[in-house]
Amino acid sequence: MHSYIKPLVKSFQENANRGNAEPMAKYMKNLFLYLGIKRPLRSKLQKAFFMKNGLPEIEEIPLIVAELWNLAEREFQYFAMDLLVKIRKKLPKESIIVFEKMIVEKSW
Repeated sequence: MHSYIKPLVKSFQENANRGNAEPMAKYMKNLFLYLGIKRPLRSKLQKAFFMKNGLPEIEEIPLIVAELWNLAEREFQYFAMDLLVKIRKKLPKESIIVFEKMIVEKSW
């Protein structure tokens, strides 16, 4: 696992809420597993993560996003999307490959 996302995974796992996870998965027709972290808490955790860890180097983005996308729980894919939104103006045109993977795999 990429060193950049290790603290994120730990934070999300520590804040998992199984009581929320099942209804969240059911809402998405059980297509995805969830940790049960609702958006307000996830936003708070992400903000703290970005404050402590900053943004990764642009060259590392494809690998980081791919690893996040391959994790089972949907909150990690949400983080990957939020990360890409944060750095969208810096992404080179070749990054379209990253978006293609996201669209083809685990789309909704």
